[in-house]
Amino acid sequence: MISTRNLAKLPRPDALARLGQSMAMFDAILMPDDWDQRCYSFDAKWSRGERVFSMRDGSGDFFFVWLAKAGAVLQGFAHESAMSPWSSQRSKERGREPFPGMFAGLPKSLAYAKTAASFCEDKGEVTFCAWSVGGAPWRIGDIAFPKGKDPDGSEGLLSSTLDGKPETYAKWAKVYSGSKVSTAHVKKIFGHTPLTQALVRAINPDAEFADVKKEARSIGYPLVG
Repeated sequence: MISTRNLAKLPRPDALARLGQSMAMFDAILMPDDWDQRCYSFDAKWSRGERVFSMRDGSGDFFFVWLAKAGAVLQGFAHESAMSPWSSQRSKERGREPFPGMFAGLPKSLAYAKTAASFCEDKGEVTFCAWSVGGAPWRIGDIAFPKGKDPDGSEGLLSSTLDGKPETYAKWAKVYSGSKVSTAHVKKIFGHTPLTQALVRAINPDAEFADVKKEARSIGYPLVG
């Protein structure tokens, strides 16, 4: 299972970006008129030279992946985890401050504070953080984790779909959207098959192709022509 204590299974930044584009594109096709209901988003032009892949579960938990030339940062918040400021123990001991050691070793070259401010209402909304410099393996700070199977909530938020397998996402999407989801169609989107009207209609007959094309351009997903 993917977690901050098992980062070897988390795709490297380039692969994770491609995966994020795929899931954001499929979400956009499944739920074209319900942007707030979508779970995954990808902004290919977040800022100059920067892209952002993000997830919101609708219940207050989220993660985002900031992608830049220097590297990438993954930050997440699981509000019911032991390392959350909503945890009575952490609130009593540390207030709203991030868990000690979480950002220890984070290079100055990975300055993503403006991006974090776009997702977090305050600095306490973080229960895990990992980073990669120049495509190197992901790493975390020097943290003494509380006891428990998933103290920072990273396993719960990262393991549901980030293994890169179309079958995993298809299973999740069926439950999340309540729609019929074909694994064959997911494989095409995960393979970055250029988007056509026929493919969009096959996935969701109610989706307007013109609107989906706009989404694809924002996501950076390939289009025919």
